[in-house]
Amino acid sequence: DLDHQSIACNRRFGELFGVPWQEVVSCGVGELRDRVLPIIVDPAGWLASLEEVYADPSRVLHDDLLLNRGYRVVLRRYSAPVTDTDGSIVARLWTFHDVTAERRQLEFHRVLGELSSYQDPDPNVVCNKILESVSSFFDGTTAVLSIRRGDMLDFKGVVGHKSILHRIPGNAIRDSYCQYALQGTEPFLIQDAKGDAQYCRSRPAKSGLTRYLGAPLMDESGNGIGTICILDRRSNEPLGESDVRFMSLVAMRLSSELIRERHIRERLAEKDAELRRQQQDLIATT
Repeated sequence: DLDHQSIACNRRFGELFGVPWQEVVSCGVGELRDRVLPIIVDPAGWLASLEEVYADPSRVLHDDLLLNRGYRVVLRRYSAPVTDTDGSIVARLWTFHDVTAERRQLEFHRVLGELSSYQDPDPNVVCNKILESVSSFFDGTTAVLSIRRGDMLDFKGVVGHKSILHRIPGNAIRDSYCQYALQGTEPFLIQDAKGDAQYCRSRPAKSGLTRYLGAPLMDESGNGIGTICILDRRSNEPLGESDVRFMSLVAMRLSSELIRERHIRERLAEKDAELRRQQQDLIATT
């Protein structure tokens, strides 16, 4: 009503905000706000917007509300006055629509669009840019670019949340989740290693790194030369098909940059060899 007291709500409201829907109408205004406040990403802004809306009963509101339910939830929030048959404002309607997946898809296309147009003469600069974008896409989690060297994976780059991964040069393939990504040609997802008998005894799982999504990097012959992966403790945040596809496309771009880096290195080595030959010929003829 116009005093902020909830008159009615549906089951979906309770699911979104973590309050039993049957209890919403029995809560006082202050009690209900206190119960949902912990999951509001910007509580001060949220409270201010409520006061602004109720200060102007005729006002229509249409915006986004961010929730932290252990993972980010984006709600499209809409509010408008309710009138009686005489046109007098008697109440206010609020609706909340979960558009998290929709916003995720928009971010998916935005990031891939930026990466597809990003160019630099130095492949390492491009690789670092891609690594930073991967970490950002997955909300700041740790992203690792690894290069295969025999039975080891050398960390070519680590971006994101500070962890032990920033302090070590690499690890043995047999001790990593990346061994499973390197066995195939597609991205490999472990949502919760602790809950899976195959992975719960692995070194990363014992260190608390229970969520993994990695993709193999390939050379021109289809041989695995490394991986791009994310690795963290956030198993409560589910990864889906769009996340797997994102990592697959990123791996393709990284593979091309690593191939370009190798070609540049080979051309420079050829030029160095040619210069040495010329110097030796010059010495021999003088």
